[in-house]
Amino acid sequence: MKKAFNLVIVDDQDFWNQRTDYIGTANSLDEAKTLLRDWVLFMFDYDEVIDFFKDGKPFSIEIWETEINSAIILPSDVERIEVSPKEVLNY
Repeated sequence: MKKAFNLVIVDDQDFWNQRTDYIGTANSLDEAKTLLRDWVLFMFDYDEVIDFFKDGKPFSIEIWETEINSAIILPSDVERIEVSPKEVLNY
């Protein structure tokens, strides 16, 4: 079964109107980590990146592994992959 790796911002504290916000999709976990690194470095100054990943934010960024044939992706249907800031920056 073919997989897709979706980068998603997840509202952990019901702060936004929507529970998730889509960033992008990759064909492999390595591509997803590279996409995440590029997105974080584009959105923030390098010095802000570590602060971005600290606890206490109203959101988190997750990589969701899903099967490509899934018409609708629900949070219960995904395998969530945790990524550390050090891993992202060294990717």
